Amino acid sequence: MKKEIKIWFDKEADYLEVMFEVKEGYFKDTKNDAVMVKVDMEGNVIGFSVQTVSKLAGPVYLTIDEKDAKVSSLDPEQRKHFEESMKRNESLMKKLSEM
Repeated sequence: MKKEIKIWFDKEADYLEVMFEVKEGYFKDTKNDAVMVKVDMEGNVIGFSVQTVSKLAGPVYLTIDEKDAKVSSLDPEQRKHFEESMKRNESLMKKLSEM
């Protein structure tokens, strides 16, 4: 089954929102003050938001499963993997920014 992910970035507000499902729910705090997760009425994670995206000190590692979201800074090995992944996906990111 094909799923559509909604991505919204407001450059002026420095705000990013990613929704895996568009349905009723509410935002919950995480350990990172800039990141919130959106859950449905049963508590399943359906998206997340990041405030002041440009002020984050380096990449943020976000792990999401059905009932929880964990946010942390990247350790050196994760940072290396993240940077390699970003290089491989550079053309995809360019296409998304042109939409």
